[in-house]
Amino acid sequence: MSKNEKLILVCNALFTLANAMGAVFMNVFLYTYTESLPVMAMYTCIRIAMFPLFFTLAGKMARKLNYGITLSIGLLFFALQLFMVLNFHECFGNNIYLVYFAAVLYGIGESFYYLSVNTLNQLVSTPSTRSTFLSVNGVLTNIANVFAPLAAAYIIDHSINDVAGYMSIFKVVLVIFVLSSI
Repeated sequence: MSKNEKLILVCNALFTLANAMGAVFMNVFLYTYTESLPVMAMYTCIRIAMFPLFFTLAGKMARKLNYGITLSIGLLFFALQLFMVLNFHECFGNNIYLVYFAAVLYGIGESFYYLSVNTLNQLVSTPSTRSTFLSVNGVLTNIANVFAPLAAAYIIDHSINDVAGYMSIFKVVLVIFVLSSI
C-alpha cells in the first residue's frame, strides 16, 4: 500500500475511534442538561439537516481546493463543537439554542468529513490495491468501534461522576480529532 493509503487508514481509524467514543455520550451528556427529549430529537434533526447543504458545499470547495483541506475543515468543525461543549456545557440547560448550535457544528463537520474521506478512499487507492485497502479499512474501523465503548466505559468508571467522565471522554476525543487532522 502507498503512503497516502496508509495515511487515510490511520485517519479513518482515529476518526472512527473518536466518533464512537463521543457521539453516543454527547446525546446523553446534552440530555443531562436539557432534560428534554424533544430538544434532543431536534438536535438530531438539525445535525442531519446539515448534510445536503454542507455536503454539496464541501464538494464544491474540494474541487477548488482539495479533499485533504475539506477533510481538515470537517475535523475542525468537530473540534469546535467539542470545544463549545467543554466550555459552555453549563449554559445548555438555560439556552437550548446552544444545543442547536452544537448540532449545526457537528452536522457541518460530518458533511465535510464524510464527503472528503469517502472520496479520498477511492482516489488514493488504485484498482489493484482497492480491495486490500478497503478490507484493511474495514478491519481497523471495526476494531476502533469495538475498542471505543470499552475505553469510554473505563474512563467513566474511573471518574468522580458521570458528567466528569463525559467531559474526560470529550477531551480525549478532541485530542484524537486534532491528531487525525494533522
